[in-house]
Amino acid sequence: LSVVGIREGKNISYPELSYSFLPVPPLPEQTAIATFLDRKTALIDQAIGIKQKQIELLKERRQILIHKAVTRGLNPNVKMKDSGVEWIGEIPEDWEVKKIKQIVEQSFSGGTPSTDKLNFWDGGIPWASSVDIKTDYLCETTREISLMGLNRSSAKIVPKGAILFVTRSGILQHTFAITISNIEMAINQDIKCLILSNDILPEYFQKIIKGNNSQILVEVRQQAATVESIDMEAFFNLSLPLPKCQEQKRILEYIESTTTKIASAISLKEKEIEKLKEYKATLINS
Repeated sequence: LSVVGIREGKNISYPELSYSFLPVPPLPEQTAIATFLDRKTALIDQAIGIKQKQIELLKERRQILIHKAVTRGLNPNVKMKDSGVEWIGEIPEDWEVKKIKQIVEQSFSGGTPSTDKLNFWDGGIPWASSVDIKTDYLCETTREISLMGLNRSSAKIVPKGAILFVTRSGILQHTFAITISNIEMAINQDIKCLILSNDILPEYFQKIIKGNNSQILVEVRQQAATVESIDMEAFFNLSLPLPKCQEQKRILEYIESTTTKIASAISLKEKEIEKLKEYKATLINS
């Protein structure tokens, strides 16, 4: 029996494949094997589907938990008042409602050095684009630019602890992509940097946006654009519920402790799905 193997870095050509030998049992046995595999793989796929649904429910639970904490606080007995903003609803009586433009000290976008100049891209300075904005904290970027590339383009350096979010990308169809810079880095033209005032912690701002992701996207996304984008005027005029900084810290600690448990549960379900997929492949091969 001769079979052409698949190796990393080597594609199988049609001539190679056409000269490969395959084991062919009698038709009744083929039918029995196919029937067996149809039944077994259907059960495995069903189990995978159940676990994927459980993951979605856990993510929804995390979203609801964050939304409730950043709009209603942690005290269920506190006196509430109308926020005056439909998507926020009622908030604790001693909280404020402020527009984003009232809590931002500085905002700017960046740029992209010429890709024709190789010496603009020989490293040294992390450079963030929309593909990098995927985690709560941005510690590294997929590309780096040189000091010359920075100086000869509209790319700008953002400080550690700044809010970064995507203003133009297909990702905005389903989520508001936002992160916090963990290092100094340059950004391109599709990233907006916000340096916040002392009235709000960067992590708390991030949790408000993520906890109300779908409602905020409805308010600020530009639907008519060929590429989804953020209406920056609408964004800066967006109102947010704002407790004092000490309460922000307590809410962040609560969110961290509770969502860590949910994240662990999601990770466990994802590992179980991978094991089921491995079992399915092994079963078919056997």
